[in-house]
Amino acid sequence: MTIDPALLHNLLVFAMFQFVAGTLCVLCRRSLFHLLLGGQIMLQGACVALATLSAAREDVGGAAWLFLIGGMAAAQIAMAITFYRVLSRRRTIETGHPQEGCRT
Repeated sequence: MTIDPALLHNLLVFAMFQFVAGTLCVLCRRSLFHLLLGGQIMLQGACVALATLSAAREDVGGAAWLFLIGGMAAAQIAMAITFYRVLSRRRTIETGHPQEGCRT
């Protein structure tokens, strides 16, 4: 089975744009959420590029798929931790208790 080179090119261009979007999200450094979200987007772009290059060599082995799945899982864990921190801060603000390290 051969893979269309135009499809591989389009996937690599998509991965490049995804990586650049993640880099811009990290560079804006507005909050921890933006940093982790940018890291997740960059990681997914790298995983798409790795899977595309493995498919181009027609050597889609276990290592590429493990890297892809492991990267996605690590990014989702980071997002879950971020959402937990954001929601816990909102609960603290709603109850009226002061937060540590807050500017007054």
